[in-house]
Amino acid sequence: EQKSLAEDYAQNLSLFLSDGMFQYTDGSHSIPSLGDIRFTDGATEVIYFNQLDERYAGEPYGTDHIGGYGCGPTAMAMAVSSLTDEIVDPAAMAQWAYEHHYWASKSGSYLSIVQGTAEAYGLQSESMTDYTPEALRSALLSSKLVVALMGPGHFTQNGHFILLRGITLSGEVLVADPNSTERSLTVWDPQLILDELSSNTASGGPLWAVWDGASDTTS
Repeated sequence: EQKSLAEDYAQNLSLFLSDGMFQYTDGSHSIPSLGDIRFTDGATEVIYFNQLDERYAGEPYGTDHIGGYGCGPTAMAMAVSSLTDEIVDPAAMAQWAYEHHYWASKSGSYLSIVQGTAEAYGLQSESMTDYTPEALRSALLSSKLVVALMGPGHFTQNGHFILLRGITLSGEVLVADPNSTERSLTVWDPQLILDELSSNTASGGPLWAVWDGASDTTS
């Protein structure tokens, strides 16, 4: 039922999005309030936020705004809200990230935002170094979420944080894309995800597993 609701929202959205780190230009391209969307088709229920939601798009991220540069804090807002008892929306996460020096002017976020945010909110995280579909499936099936920094391809032309949120019965990857409800309702070949990862390896990138430390999920 939740997925059907999300699909109904997606079918009624008319979005003209650019790609890359800058993915929003002005208030005319903000989208209607999406309400509370939760994806329940993965091992972990995920609370979905979209950086272009009119509630957040124009809010500041440093001297930039969330709609154009906030994929990092929006992805981490989803991870924290889904894995803890605390709901942290993109505006609050962007402010926190700015105060803790994870904002990169006109470039989005430093890659250290992933593990820094996880640690601050009591979550476990690790850099993933086994770039195989099997390793990706294993992490997602064990109730971990995976933050991925994507490079040029289906998700961006520059750099873009997304959240990998689950695996289908046929082995395809479910995502929560902070910039696209449509892509969040599409299933993805895990090899395509791996092939389109960014080449940036700073701060353990471009792939991190994040999970609730209280659950002691370590494999």
